[in-house]
Amino acid sequence: MLLLNAIGSWFEKTVNGFVFGTKNSKLTVTGFLNFIGNYNYQHTFPNKNGIVALLSDLGGASYVIDTTAAPIQWNMNNLGTVVLIGSNPIAANKTWQFINAAIAKRFTIIVQFNGTPVQTMPGEVLMNDVRWDGVAKTFTPLEQGLYKVQGDWNGTNWLVDISQSFYQ
Repeated sequence: MLLLNAIGSWFEKTVNGFVFGTKNSKLTVTGFLNFIGNYNYQHTFPNKNGIVALLSDLGGASYVIDTTAAPIQWNMNNLGTVVLIGSNPIAANKTWQFINAAIAKRFTIIVQFNGTPVQTMPGEVLMNDVRWDGVAKTFTPLEQGLYKVQGDWNGTNWLVDISQSFYQ
């Protein structure tokens, strides 16, 4: 669900869409808006000019990703924030790819490792972790189990943290 907020103005959800504006001047939208990112929408109200900033709450979605595939394609579904869950335990060495990530700013991946398979990460991944080989861009878990992988985009690289031990 997309959360829409008209900053500094009045907002009301209706059965077929929404209404936003100021106390004395409103704009009615019928239907739905599908857009990605933060947008500024300029509208001339009947009695005055103004800019209403529309902000979307991206993310809040979670997707199961096929971890039996080679490579594993962690699909961020063109969202700003996303939670990805591995479909099956990973028991073999795999290459990871982040796809549909053009506007992604943050992700969480929940993944199970069986054994200690080497995971090759995309070139833009950086980690501060003893299990990370920054030259080869590989991560090797020290134990099998369930892990949480979190990444934040700094405009150039994914800064990735992986839980220090498995969840039990």
